[in-house]
Amino acid sequence: MSDSHPRPRPRPSPPGCPLGAPALALLAALALAACGGRDEIWDRVRDVRGPLALAGHLAWVDAALEELVTVEARARDGGGFDFLVVRQPVGRRPVLLAASADRTRALVVTHGTTGGAGYEAEEERLYRLDPTGREAPAVYELRSPFDALALSTDGRWAVASFASDDAVNPNELAVVRLDQPPAPDTNPRLVPVRTYGSRPLAVHFLEDLTIGDRDRQIALIFSARYVTLIDLEHLDRRMTTVFLSARASTDAVVPAALAVAPGDATDPDGATPYVFLRAPGIADVFALALKDNPDAAEDQNDFGPTVNEIPVPAPPDDFAVFDGPEGALLLAVHGRTPGVTAIDPRTTAAWDVRLDAAATRVQIFPDVPTREGRRQLALLWSPGAGQTRAGFLVLDDVQTRLRRNLETIDLGAPVQQVLPTGDPNRVLLVHDAFSGRLSILDVADRTVEPLGVWVGAGALATHPEGRAFFFATPGRDAISELRLDTGHAEELRLDAAPAGLYALPGRPVGSTLRGRALLVDHGWSSGYLTALPLDAPDRAGARSIQGFLAEGFLDTDADRHPAEEVP
Repeated sequence: MSDSHPRPRPRPSPPGCPLGAPALALLAALALAACGGRDEIWDRVRDVRGPLALAGHLAWVDAALEELVTVEARARDGGGFDFLVVRQPVGRRPVLLAASADRTRALVVTHGTTGGAGYEAEEERLYRLDPTGREAPAVYELRSPFDALALSTDGRWAVASFASDDAVNPNELAVVRLDQPPAPDTNPRLVPVRTYGSRPLAVHFLEDLTIGDRDRQIALIFSARYVTLIDLEHLDRRMTTVFLSARASTDAVVPAALAVAPGDATDPDGATPYVFLRAPGIADVFALALKDNPDAAEDQNDFGPTVNEIPVPAPPDDFAVFDGPEGALLLAVHGRTPGVTAIDPRTTAAWDVRLDAAATRVQIFPDVPTREGRRQLALLWSPGAGQTRAGFLVLDDVQTRLRRNLETIDLGAPVQQVLPTGDPNRVLLVHDAFSGRLSILDVADRTVEPLGVWVGAGALATHPEGRAFFFATPGRDAISELRLDTGHAEELRLDAAPAGLYALPGRPVGSTLRGRALLVDHGWSSGYLTALPLDAPDRAGARSIQGFLAEGFLDTDADRHPAEEVP
């Protein structure tokens, strides 16, 4: 670390106050800011971003002090918690806070500064930080003021881009290998995307996509009227552009979502991977087949895409991949009809199934026990809008059985969310805010079990192992735990209303999980958390910490804030 970025300042809190302890007297000295001759730092707008849930921490970025603040709740052997607060400096003007794929690291994007009196110029950066502060951060020089970050699910790749149109070059990307150290000019690597009248709108990762005899790591860039494929492991090769056009519409094709059939390297016939795209207002599905091209020139990608435009009865609202008898098939759901369409991308054959109730969402259950054996099942539903019915479509032999594979049931109330539980064939239904109800849907039995709890628009968290749900009703100084093994709901009184719930699985340290807790954020600008045992929450084991976001707010570091800054 440089001298201007001193080592993290771990600040252990008091052992943890039991519920009912008074709040700390904070920020009274802010009246000093009214005195003359103050430094520029006192005029900065208080801007705290977060909280962000990590494996064993909650994290915030204090943009005024340019610091990452993390809180870890450490369980005591005899019950209760101790809190460890760590503050780590980051670069100038932090603008974005994100978590690594495994949630063990915090990622912070900063916009740097051009320098000024007493300041050195600083490039735009991406920080990868250990929330404990024990490891020095990895600092990647982005060199452009990116304001969006896409992350691969395996944690190896990050692509920084521009979410707004006011960038000097909105077609520029920065590709970062997060599993490798920073290196000048190569990590990150600045990549200009070829433009055909549009700009990058979204970045997606096609990870371990089997093309030919090996897996590829590809970034797929959405733009209006086309998509761009970048081989992340060969950034020196020319990127591939695929243009999208709809025969039956004059509207611009703006891709909005994708589904992937990754292929199979063990298939003797070389199963081809497919990427499916849909766009608002376009009654087509675009199927990109990615095939090996071993004869490509050295500066070209060694794979080649072909695109098929497959018409469906109405613009698809959602779609998902499932297994067919000869390879992957796609199920597209379109609420205007209402209906679904099963598509074979190899032949472009399509089979339409009319639904009894309009649906705009699909969720695939790949292994459901039924009277006829284990089957693939699609749950078809529509959030809100007064729709109380859902469809169950057996996907095996759907091409020949069509509506005979369909069953429709009443869910009792409109549904806003469908959340997984510890059982792969049971899901939690979060009903509309008006009813505020929760139900358990058994996909195998097609039954709905209403629960005697009310959520409304409150906070909701899921136990990491799916054992329970935790929820809070707005304005009430309490949370409730719903155990899925018994269906029992228990309310726990708190000393302040929750603003957010975070069920942290903990980070492995030896044979223990450190930071495993249910954290309740009370939404105070100065910071107020309550920690409870995650597996058996009770008031006796609860401890609170207050004021940690205001701690050090009046401190100044002469090395970091010496004088007036020129942004």
